[in-house]
This record gives sequence, C-alpha cells and structure tokens, in this order.
Amino acid sequence: GLDYSTIQNDLDFYRTVGNKFEISPLDDFEFTPAHGYGVAVKLRAETEAYYAGGVRKLKKEDPHAVIDGFENAKLWAREQLGSVDVHATRAPVTNENMVGRELEIIASEQLVEEQDALVACHVLEHLEEDDFIYACHLAKKVGVVEVTVAPYGLSSTLYAACHDDPESDAIPFCHILSIHDTMFTVETTKDVSL
Repeated sequence: GLDYSTIQNDLDFYRTVGNKFEISPLDDFEFTPAHGYGVAVKLRAETEAYYAGGVRKLKKEDPHAVIDGFENAKLWAREQLGSVDVHATRAPVTNENMVGRELEIIASEQLVEEQDALVACHVLEHLEEDDFIYACHLAKKVGVVEVTVAPYGLSSTLYAACHDDPESDAIPFCHILSIHDTMFTVETTKDVSL
C-alpha cells in the first residue's frame, strides 16, 4: 500500500501498550491486486515521465522507483544504500483479518532501530506466486516497531514504520505497513569483543 489510514503524529503511539487504532479497508493492507490490476503501470509511467521518459535505468540518484520482484528491489536497495550487505525486513501476514476492526496494542518492541537511511518497498501488485511489484523509495531517519494485537484472542504481529527526518518538511509520523511491504537496511555486525 501507499496510502495509510493508520498515520499517527505521535512517534510513541505504536510503542504504547493499550493504544487503539483501526486499519481502513481503503488501505489495501491485506489485499494485493493481481498483476495488471493494480496501480503499477500508472506509477511506472509517471516515474518514467518524471525521469525524462523512455526505458528508465535504476540509478543511485533516483529517489523512488517501480521495481519488478524482490531480487531487483534488493539490488536497487544496495545501490541506494551503498552497500552489498543489506537486510530485508518484510511485514508479516497476519493470523486473521485486521481490516475494519478496533485493534488494541498488547505488546510492542523496536524491531529496526532508527536508520540514517533505509529503502522502503511498498507492494503494488502480485508478480508471481510469492513475488511482487514494488514502489521503492529511499527514506531517512526511519525505524520499525513490531506491534502485537489480538482482536479475538489470537495474536498477530504488525509492523509500524516511524519517520522522523529533521531535514524534511513533514511532521514526524508512524504508520502500519501493509502485508509484504519490505524495509531494506544496511547489515551491521555488533562488536562483542572485550
């Protein structure tokens, strides 16, 4: 998804147990259109027109791109982040329908610490059985929070992306990521030596 009904301007909203929210049916949270039935063609055409038309090359200076398939998205993320060692964090499939229900946060933890930069890839359409067409963009000062809800007693995990880029004109905000949306971050290794 690209539009979110779950936007909260409180960066701690999805970190706070007891807070309640709802995911609108208009978010395409759980539904990914079949290839050719979503907005990929339209977004790709708009992106190509913006970058002077023709067959677009994926370049480091591109702030966003429409990309076919996970492996191509990962390659683009490597170029954007300047590293071959990238880690993908994909928003999980929930155990039941979450749309249109009041959801109460029963647990929350930081999954991805705020990154100077990461690549966010939002699912547009199915490409193949378990692959997608993505709208990807470079995002600065973003972290991911793992949020647990249990509307009917069976817990499900959701991911919230929290944006706090002081160089941006946007007010800091968080939103729930749609199923299969993927965040690419630079792999880091922790020094455990004494």
